[in-house]
This record gives sequence, structure tokens and C-alpha cells, in this order.
Amino acid sequence: MQIHIAGGAVRDLLLGRRSRDKDYLVLDANKTDFLRAFPHAQEVGKSFPVFIDHGREFSFPRKNNLEDELLARDFTINAMALGPDGDLVCHPMALDDIKNRILRPASGDAITQDPLRIFRAARFWATLPQFSIHPTLLSGMQEASRRGLLRTIPADRIGAEIQKAMGTQKPGNFLRLLQTGDCLKPWFSELKDVIETTACIMDTLAGKPETVWAGLCHTLQAQNGLIAHRLGLRLRLPGRYVVAGEKGAALHLKALQYATLAPEAKVDLLMAAHTSGTFSCVFALADAFRNTNIMHQAQKDLATILQIKLPPEEQNLGPHSGQKLRDLRSKALLKSKRL
Repeated sequence: MQIHIAGGAVRDLLLGRRSRDKDYLVLDANKTDFLRAFPHAQEVGKSFPVFIDHGREFSFPRKNNLEDELLARDFTINAMALGPDGDLVCHPMALDDIKNRILRPASGDAITQDPLRIFRAARFWATLPQFSIHPTLLSGMQEASRRGLLRTIPADRIGAEIQKAMGTQKPGNFLRLLQTGDCLKPWFSELKDVIETTACIMDTLAGKPETVWAGLCHTLQAQNGLIAHRLGLRLRLPGRYVVAGEKGAALHLKALQYATLAPEAKVDLLMAAHTSGTFSCVFALADAFRNTNIMHQAQKDLATILQIKLPPEEQNLGPHSGQKLRDLRSKALLKSKRL
């Protein structure tokens, strides 16, 4: 049995990047041989044998030999395997594409065979923005779109790629490539007219994945963020992403006007962002538009109003208590501005 390091781990090694991928290719062995060597490994693959052992993924070749296995991979820069003796086996174009920073499908039908690779490509370009897009990648994306193949991709798998893309160096490239490859439909049809503006906002917010998602959703403010909410649900994103997208879309325009809002409106905005757990997200999104620091004043004001409590005789009186607390908090904000 031989075990090769494969895919992204080899790519990142050659690029001098720290790799999160721990993928291995098992050769010259069957499942019984492998489990004898790794008795605690858990099988997770359905169509093909894939095992997880202590966070490492071990897979078995789907082709008859290693060379054919690499040709069947998604992209040339991932079509490499490093053997136990340090021997590197790779796609014929892999090393040149690593050197020249090119993102290219490993074969002519790599994209249409597995259209999820469209979203992987978009995520890779967000991760490696110094790479250029090879024309065969765009043509494969366009063909997949033309044939309606994007509709066949399970939503949760797209959602998984989105979450990874939101945490990358230049997350706006995720949308840019989908637009260039005619692949916004059917999953991101709502964004088709505002891609570059949205992508730039996402890039400004890089490093804050959920806030980046809110940046992607910021133009979907109609119906108090309901469209953004539905987009997150459709893509099977975790609840924190769904709420960040919804509240970012619904509240960021008010946050942009924060300095001119009446005290009552400030209280409503601050509490809506605070109680939904999206305070930092909403105000970071607003700051990204104008390169300002609205966040700083909003944080001070939030601290001020959270100190205000209803007197015992005003508590537990339904809507009256809510209105009274709002009034007291508004007065506290007004007073703080006069000090």
C-alpha cells in the first residue's frame, strides 16, 4: 500500500502557502488493507471509497492508474500527487500553471462532468486572486450554464463553497467569475445588475465571513431584507449567515445615515442590530461604503442605552413598557450629545 499526498495540499506546498487540505490518495490497496492499517478510519464515501481518520481524508483512485486519476481531477493545479519517497506525479500542465498562476480545468469536460466545480473555481479565484482565468474554464462554465447544469447541483454543496469563499482574501472574485462565466442564474439571479459594486464591498470586508455575506446581500433590502433571507435559506446556509444577510440588507442604509437620525430612530436601529446579533456586521457594512467609522459612535451609543432600565412601576405593562423604555433611551442619547 502506498499513500500519496494529493490535490490542494501539494498545490499549497508548491505555492508556499499553509494548507488546510489534508487529502491522501491510497494506491495498491483495497478497503480491507486500508482498514487494517487505519482501524479507526470512518467510511464516508457513497459512490467511491472515502475514509476520514483524525481529520485526514483518504480516497481510492477512480481510474485504473495514477496518471488517469489526475487527469480526471477538477483543475490542473490540484492534479498532483506527492509520493512517500518525494516523487511528484502531476497533470502535464500542472507545474506550468502553478508557475504562471493559471486556473485551468484539468480536462475539456471537467466542468460539465461536475458543475459544482464552477463554484469551486469561483472560490479558488477568491482564494488565489493573483491567478488568471484560462479561457477553457470560462467556456466550460458557459456551456454548463447553457445546458442548465447548474440547476442540478445540490444547494447545500453550493452553500458549503460559499462559506469557504466568504473567508478568502478577495471574496468579490467569487461573484466576478460567476458573472463572467454566465453562471449567476439560477442561484444568484437577484444580483445580476450590481455585481462589481457588490464585489468591491465584499473585498473591503474581507476577513469577516458573515459580514462579507451581508455585503453580497446588501442590495436585497426590499421587504425588510426578506429577499436576502430567502437567498440564504435557498442555499442552505447556517442561520448566522441567513440573519447577517437579512439584517445587513435591511439596516445598512439606516446605518449609513446614522449621524442624522433622530434619537428615537437611533434607538430602534441600535436595538434591531443588537438583538439580532448583527451589530458589528451592520455597521461594518455601512463603514465599507464610505470608509468612515460610524461603528465607533454606534458602539458608544449602544453602551449608553443598554444602561437604561425601567423603574419597577413601569415594568410588565406590555406595549406601554416598551414605549417607555424607548423614550428613556432616546432621552439618554440626547443628553449624552449635550455633555
